[in-house]
Amino acid sequence: MFSEQTIYIQIEKDLFRFLHVQSGRTAKIQGFFSNQRLAIAHFIVAEKALKQGIYEVYPKSFFRLSPIIIMHQIFNSEGGLCEIEERILREAALSAGARQVFIWQGQPLSSSQLENKVYKKA
Repeated sequence: MFSEQTIYIQIEKDLFRFLHVQSGRTAKIQGFFSNQRLAIAHFIVAEKALKQGIYEVYPKSFFRLSPIIIMHQIFNSEGGLCEIEERILREAALSAGARQVFIWQGQPLSSSQLENKVYKKA
């Protein structure tokens, strides 16, 4: 009855880019949540921005399931993310309403990769 809903979020310096995979809706939310070392240095500000962006691409409704979120940090990700950075991404997405969170590292995912759920195989 209910289909899985997926939101792909790319994280840049003070910018989140959202893509609702099933509908193709997109959004950008800018804020001041980064610093020189961390893409998400100000957790509460980032959490609010995530909630706003999720709502823009996947509005609330009575029968809405919480989405699966793929967090893809592009800013300051050279050499991979440490456990703390991964936890920040995971906790921010969960507190913004995610049912399940995947952390993607590497090249941006294409539409076909998202549809084929390559993020689950990594």
